[in-house]
Amino acid sequence: MLQNYRKRRIIVADPVPLTRNLACEVLRGVGFHDLLHARDGAELLMMTEELAPQIVITTSRLPGISGLEFARMVRAGYKSVPRELAIIAMTDTPTRAFIDAARASGVDEMLVRPFSASAVLMRVRSVMERPRRFIDSAKYIGPCRRRRM
Repeated sequence: MLQNYRKRRIIVADPVPLTRNLACEVLRGVGFHDLLHARDGAELLMMTEELAPQIVITTSRLPGISGLEFARMVRAGYKSVPRELAIIAMTDTPTRAFIDAARASGVDEMLVRPFSASAVLMRVRSVMERPRRFIDSAKYIGPCRRRRM
């Protein structure tokens, strides 16, 4: 279960401190300790490159560089950041257009706000325990978009 993954580094990126703190408290409550905060896209990129997290939870509307643009940059091979980095995108507008854009950008999972503790943990568990096969094709780079049953 999640106990096996407690030492993983996670960055939570959102301009709203309450959202960052809430997500981190949920994760801290199940034993994660290496939790970092980013307020904007530039800070997220810098921290991701320098601190090598295993998971990034980011809002789609991050100032500067959006969460989806961040995902596209990582999948395209941004500096020393692993292209397979697990990325969970948060949104408060889960429209069909957003879902399509998030999938095309290469995010691993999506989290709708307001979120519950179980929703956060379910997404984190998914990227850790059931990582999707990485696809690198002419039209798409990112985790396989098909769900495994």
